[in-house]
Amino acid sequence: MSAAGRFDGFWDSACRNGITAAGLLLVEEAGGTVSDFSGQPYRLGGPNILATNGSIHEEMRKVALEISQRRSNFTAAPLTYEHCGVLEIIGANHPLLILSNIFNDVCWYGHLKYRSEALWKVIFASWGIAFFEYCFQVPANRIGSYEFNTAQLKTIQEVITLAVFSVFSVLYLGEKLKWNYAAGFGCIALAVFFVFHKW
Repeated sequence: MSAAGRFDGFWDSACRNGITAAGLLLVEEAGGTVSDFSGQPYRLGGPNILATNGSIHEEMRKVALEISQRRSNFTAAPLTYEHCGVLEIIGANHPLLILSNIFNDVCWYGHLKYRSEALWKVIFASWGIAFFEYCFQVPANRIGSYEFNTAQLKTIQEVITLAVFSVFSVLYLGEKLKWNYAAGFGCIALAVFFVFHKW
């Protein structure tokens, strides 16, 4: 509502699911401002959020902070990112990445069933399919960037890529998923542990 200009501002103090990332993106793309009640950049899963048109942000932040301090339920331990759960936070960009990778596989490998077609036709067709891939991929990375760094985004992308490709190669290309393929993919998936673990 704030992004559409219907409200000058909005604030909340409850832990929301990953769809908050989409709203955060919309407000900032519309020229608004998003932060927590202390004025720091909002972190997905944080204890509170304030989104405004920008011009009244500081005034509204002070009011929201004062109200939150008066409420007794704010005397308890603050709600953190860990309380919300990782799956809830990253769920906003996962469906987009899955859709992106479906188009990616069709673009890169779908033409292998039609090897008799002229190469130039395949190239132009692949370009057209790639457009839809990027329609999902770019927003997915933009939304995910509010919570993850680029190394983490890339790791998530690769794991989803392998998962989607495994299904695509079996169902569409008719190839068999051998045990050594699965083992190799599993080793790549171990990157998730090393990239996301707090060392």
